[in-house]
This record gives sequence, C-alpha cells and structure tokens, in this order.
Amino acid sequence: MKQDLDIRPIGEAKMPGLASLYRYLHPQDPALAVVTARMTLRQTAAEPGSAVLVGFLDDRPIATCALIVVRGGARSAKPSALIENIVTHPTQRRLGYGTRVLAAVLALAREVGCDRATVLTTSLDVDVPSGFFLAAGFAKTASGFRVFLD
Repeated sequence: MKQDLDIRPIGEAKMPGLASLYRYLHPQDPALAVVTARMTLRQTAAEPGSAVLVGFLDDRPIATCALIVVRGGARSAKPSALIENIVTHPTQRRLGYGTRVLAAVLALAREVGCDRATVLTTSLDVDVPSGFFLAAGFAKTASGFRVFLD
C-alpha cells in the first residue's frame, strides 16, 4: 500500500535531509554544507513564485524538485517556469512520488501565472527521464545547450 506523501516547501530545519537527497542527483559533487543549503534556500524563497517542493514520507524527504520563475518581456510578459533538481530517493522510485511532486510544482507554476514550464535532463539514460516527463505532459520540443561558468 502506497503511503501518504506530504508535499510542501522545504523549511530550513529539513535542509540536511534535502542535502542528502541531492547526493543521489549528482553523486560526484562534494557534499553540500547545510549552511550553504540554507542560504540557497533563502535566496530561492526570495524570488516571487520560486520554491523548492519536497515530498515527505513519515517526515523524511524522498522526492523533490525546484521551481524557478523567470520573468521577462517576451510572450506578453508572462513568466515561465524552469524546473530543476528533480530527484527521488532510489528506494522510492517508480512508486509515483516523483510524479506527484512534479505535478505540485506544475500546479504552483500555473498559480503564479507561468505560461509554460521547461525541464532539461542531464541523464545519460535518455529513455528513463523521457518517459517520466512525457507521462507528466511534457513534449520534446527544444534543444538544450549548457556552459559551466566556474
């Protein structure tokens, strides 16, 4: 039986759990210091409409994604949503938890007036994230490019 998932914005007290969840997203990166994670959370929360939503099971963070709202003058000045840092704990994958957190982020994006949402994946196993995003209503419509600035 699937447990109830409590989806809410991450609070500073839960940052250590979120930092450990991010280890599954980029295992090659150094561990994120909690003080750095808290500072980043404050900066994200200061951006209107932006949020880091987390799905909790028994008060443990098991799935997350971040909504970044981008405002500009294009497209009738409607904001757009960039969805980043999508990860589900490996023991909880394929149970619908990641899908539910992503749906909550998309609902929040609609609520703040975004006219579209974009997500890019860096997974080398293209079929896995493609199926996940296609099932969530996304379409393959663009090419992505990236440059690391550090």
